[in-house]
Formats: sequence, C-alpha cells, structure tokens
Amino acid sequence: MLVMLVGFSRIALGAHYLSDVIAAIFLGVLWLMICALLLRPIRRSVVVPVAAAVEELRPATTVTVFDRTVDSALKL
Repeated sequence: MLVMLVGFSRIALGAHYLSDVIAAIFLGVLWLMICALLLRPIRRSVVVPVAAAVEELRPATTVTVFDRTVDSALKL
C-alpha cells in the first residue's frame, strides 16, 4: 500500500508519468514472484522432532565412593 502511495505521489509531484509508475509496480510484482519461485526449493521442509535419549535416574540412596557404587550410605 505504501509503495502505491509513494508511486502516485510521484505523479502528483510531476516527477513521473502514470505509465512509469504502473510499469514500476508491475516489474516489482514480477520480480517478487520470480524470487519466491526460485527460493521455494531452498526453504526447509517440515522438521520432525527427534526423540532425545534420556539417562535413567539413579535411586536417591546410591552413593559413589572411590569409583565403587554402594547401594546405601549405611554400608560405607
């Protein structure tokens, strides 16, 4: 909308003819369509989320001492 307002204000100011403004709008839309068609294959496709591996939690009573696992802190 702003582009059209600027274009037609150029006519009102006497800087361009109507045919210049219409041709520029047409070429701008044409360029937009060409870019959209050329960039379509580059866009990412829908990405399926991948399930992440989750470590199994250790029980709360497990204590690691000197690289040995003891089932209870009382057995130290």
